[in-house]
Order: sequence, then C-alpha cells, then structure tokens
Amino acid sequence: MNGQWGGVVTAVARKVSKPVQRMIGGLIRLLLLNYPQLSRRGEHTGAVTYFTKDDTHVTVTCQVTADRHFLSNAQGSEATKPVTLEYHRDLVAAMQSEVGPTTTITEVLPHPRLARLVCLWAGKR
Repeated sequence: MNGQWGGVVTAVARKVSKPVQRMIGGLIRLLLLNYPQLSRRGEHTGAVTYFTKDDTHVTVTCQVTADRHFLSNAQGSEATKPVTLEYHRDLVAAMQSEVGPTTTITEVLPHPRLARLVCLWAGKR
C-alpha cells in the first residue's frame, strides 16, 4: 500500500475489490483518528542509522543535512568536503567508506531526506 499526504492511498495489488477498498479506507481512518501524530512530519536530526556484522568497531555518528550533504562526526577524522547524496546507495557507500574496509555494514536504514517515499511519522523516528 502506498500513500500520499493528500489523503490518497494506493493498494499495490493488481486488482482490489470495492469491499477491500472500503476496509483499507476504514483502517486508515481509524489509524489517523487514534494516532493523529501520524499525519504530521516529525522532527529529524539528520542522524544516519546503520548496522554492522560485529559490534567491535568504533561507532561512527554521521548526518545528512537538509540540502543532502553527508557529514561525518567521527572523532579524529579530518575535515573533508561534504559529499552530496542523491540516492540511498550513495549513503550506503559513504557510510562504508566512513567505517573502513575492515568493518562490513549489513544495513543502512532509509533516510527520510533521501527516501522518495512518504513516511508516516509517530513522534520521533
């Protein structure tokens, strides 16, 4: 199911019957009535969340700015020119180079400033 802020929800199935459409609409109404914070964009610090195969490495804190620049806050790292990000794969590559070749990143969570999806927000991310 895909949604837009204008209240449009698209079911991803090829064919959706009228009763199923009514059920989806009712579900969304109930969710919004019970959790109105879902309809508002939450605050986001720009922090990047990632996971690695092992937890023995030094955690790197990175951010994506509002203008889609990748910034590293790693201790002891040199100030470098900010990398402009266009896609999620650019973020994954930047994070992998930031943690180094000895650490393998298993997952970088989609970042709201790069994702081309409409995200539902509930309080903080």
